[in-house]
Formats: sequence, C-alpha cells, structure tokens
Amino acid sequence: MSKNNGQEKIRLGFFFDGGEGGGVVEYVRLLLTNIDRSRFTAIGIYLGNGPSHEALKNIFDETTILTNKRLVNVGSGKTRMQRLKMNTSKLLTAVKGTRLLARAMKKHRIDIMDVNYFPLHILAGIASRMTGVPCLWHWHGAGRPTGMRANMTAFGARFFCDKIASITHFVHNSLPEAARKKSELVYNGVDTTKISGSVVNGHLLKLAGVDENTTLVGILGTVSPFKGHAYFIKAADIVLRQYPDVRFVIIGRESATQKIKVGFEAQLRKEVKEMNREREILFLGYVADPYKYLRDCKIICTPTIPYMNFLGEGFGLAAAECMAAGVAVVATKLGSFPEIIEHGKNGLLTEPKDPAALADAIMELLADEPKRKNIAMAARQHIAENFDIKGTSRKMEQLYERLV
Repeated sequence: MSKNNGQEKIRLGFFFDGGEGGGVVEYVRLLLTNIDRSRFTAIGIYLGNGPSHEALKNIFDETTILTNKRLVNVGSGKTRMQRLKMNTSKLLTAVKGTRLLARAMKKHRIDIMDVNYFPLHILAGIASRMTGVPCLWHWHGAGRPTGMRANMTAFGARFFCDKIASITHFVHNSLPEAARKKSELVYNGVDTTKISGSVVNGHLLKLAGVDENTTLVGILGTVSPFKGHAYFIKAADIVLRQYPDVRFVIIGRESATQKIKVGFEAQLRKEVKEMNREREILFLGYVADPYKYLRDCKIICTPTIPYMNFLGEGFGLAAAECMAAGVAVVATKLGSFPEIIEHGKNGLLTEPKDPAALADAIMELLADEPKRKNIAMAARQHIAENFDIKGTSRKMEQLYERLV
C-alpha cells in the first residue's frame, strides 16, 4: 500500500542553492501552489541563503538551510590562483553539503527528493543513495552533448537518479543517452487563469513615460546575452526607420552575478546611446508580476540565441506567459519555441541572430492589426489548452506517487 492510500502525506524534498533561480523558482512556486497539499508535504532544503530562499520560504511547509555557503557565487576569479581557490571552496561546499543533505533528509523524513539545478542533481542523487530515498531530477535546460557537464550528467543518471522529468521534447533530446532512458516528458506550465484574470492596463506605458496611444514592443526576462537583447535592439533600430512612433521596452534586469561577470546591460545601454535611440528604446528594469501588464505591449519578442553551452530555451516561460496574456509573440526557431508556437497561427518564428528577420516579423504584425489580434487570441487559447500549470501539477503528482 502506498503512503498516500494509507492517508499519510508524501513528503517531498526540494533541494536548492540559495542563489538566484530565475524561471525555475517560479516553476516550483507554481507547482507547489497547485499540487494537492492534502496529499503532499513540501520541504525546502538549501545550500546557503539568498533570493531563491526568500522567494519560496513561505510556500514550503518546512525549510532548512544546510550551510552559510552557496555553490553559485557572486563574482568570479580573475587569476588562476583565484579560480583555483574558488573551485576548491565549491568542491568542499559540495562534499559538506551532500553529507548535510543526507542528514536533513533523515531528519525531515523525506520520501522523494526533487532537484531542479545542475550540479545539485549530483549532490541530491548521492545523498538519496545514502538514505535509500528515490531521487527525481527535474531537467529544465539543454546543454551541449559533450564535455564535463554532459559526462557528469550521464554518469549521475546511471547511478544517482530514479527518474528524470524533462520539461519539453527539446530538453529530453538534449540529454545523454543514459539520461534519456530515465526521462519522461512533463511539460512546464503557466497559471493561465491568474494571468488572464490579472490584467492591469497602463503600468508599462507609465514606466515608459508615454501616453496610452503609443505602441509598445517589448522583450521580457532576465537581461542576458542568450536572451537575444542585442538583436532586439538592432531590430528596433530597423523598425523605427519606418515606424518612428513605436517604443521598444526592455522589461527585466541583469542578475547580480552576471552584472559582475559580464556587465551585459551596460553594453546594451552603450549601444542604444551610440545609436541615438535612447528616447525610443527604453530600459524599464525589474517589474514585479509582469504578466499583469503585458497587454500594454502589442508585441513581445523572445529572440533567444545559442550562446556558449546554451542551446536554447528549455521551455520559454516568458513566451508562454505572454501568449497566455493574449499578446502576439515573435520568437526564434530555437530550443522549445517550435514546440510551443505554430508559425503564423499562434505566433511568429524567425531565424536566430537575424535582426532583419526579427524586424520584418515585427513590422508584419504592426502593419496588419487583424492578423496580430488573431494570433494573440489563438496563442491565449493554445497555452490554456496545452500548457496550464494545473495539468503539469497533476502529472507531477502521478509521477511522485509512482516513485514512492
């Protein structure tokens, strides 16, 4: 008899680094808001404190912080000796964290470990083997099939995990063969009911300092090289030559770690200044609950590009939220987007790293308002029918129950 049939709650452990979490943190928050909490108890276990802990601490039934050190550090070593010291510190933190995690799993009587971040998958898997607890790897991203990370993933999948939940076919197909054998598709989801029922008009227009008759075209999400902001800016410059009254808005900010390591947002601002487009391309910064305000934008772009080991969006949370809000989306033919968007029906797809193609797609929608509205309406219906978080949560409940 399963624990659940015996009326005892299944105790789910979620293992996090205390550092910044982005879309994964939002996914876990949505999951734990929508699963049946009369059947599941959720315990958050952290390496270090930080933004992900602050964002989720109130959603967990129990929370524990294992150490005051994180694996995700702010900053990076500039010299070989600094990098050696940092990597040694991370290794020691990982070893200590694994031992403390196993101890915490026993203390909190964990039935299943659910882990969402690499390399925490490996740490959680080892601790699970030490305690005899099933380990579920939730896999959100797609990296290159060779190199240390791929080798660690393949090795860990063989020995340290019982099941892998891949959030799209794209993510599943990117895994090493050993991991694919344990992978099951569970599409990520968004809260379509909350998004469609939380519309507030005018907020982004106000932040941009424009009136209600101004057309906004936006890009939403963390400011990062792989999100395609540089190509969004170049496309904006092309569009503005024919549509000078349109305003392009960048919604989001650079993470603290990347600000130190890369300084990408500063580069973008410099480029906009050199274009003499500071009045037309606007940085709105971080906006809490952006899904409430997305309809201020006529079009949202998600021009993701391949970047270093990053092959594409694992799911594309920003695109799905925009579609759920009834906004026309222009994305790249990369990663998960072709699984979510049918070109010409519920969105437009362009080639990555092609600002001219991106500009053409934007102008196509600006020039044809009925087409834009039809695409936006179809997008909203498509996400509600296929990518609602309630469906994701039911599938995860079934997966948890099978693993106990």
